Amino acid sequence: LANDIAVGKFGVIEKLPWTKEIKAVSIAFNDMSTKIESIINRLNATLENLTKKLSLDDLTGLSLKQSFETDMKNMFINKLTGYIFVVKIHDLATFAKSHTTKEVNDFIIKFANVLNTTKLDEKSKITAYRFFGSEFALIAHDFDYEKAITFTKILQKNFENLSFQVNKTDIV
Repeated sequence: LANDIAVGKFGVIEKLPWTKEIKAVSIAFNDMSTKIESIINRLNATLENLTKKLSLDDLTGLSLKQSFETDMKNMFINKLTGYIFVVKIHDLATFAKSHTTKEVNDFIIKFANVLNTTKLDEKSKITAYRFFGSEFALIAHDFDYEKAITFTKILQKNFENLSFQVNKTDIV
């Protein structure tokens, strides 16, 4: 069991020895193995959560630019096809001058939500990213030209709806 623990295998001694002293040592090893496994599992979960947090934008919850770059490299390596859409909030600075920080943040969240929820169909895989303040991107996996055009029209319609909600023309 000690050798197993040393290489990351956390088992227990099922058949306990019959002598009192060795049985006590075996029970202690079982407890130690179980506790170490639970600590390592908690640390791994914490690390995974922190890694995920570092790769997501705090405000919008979208993946950040480094995730976009990684996903693009994976697409090239795996010879996958698709389209990239680069999207920017038009004149965010002027909007910010005449609105509160909360209103600007709410607008950015709504904008990101349009990017994150607009789909061509149920099967389409589209990933949204936030680069900087007003700069965003989408990767539309397995899209051809016709799908890209159709998706652009759907996205445009959704941004027009957002335009009415926030009373801002020329959103994107």
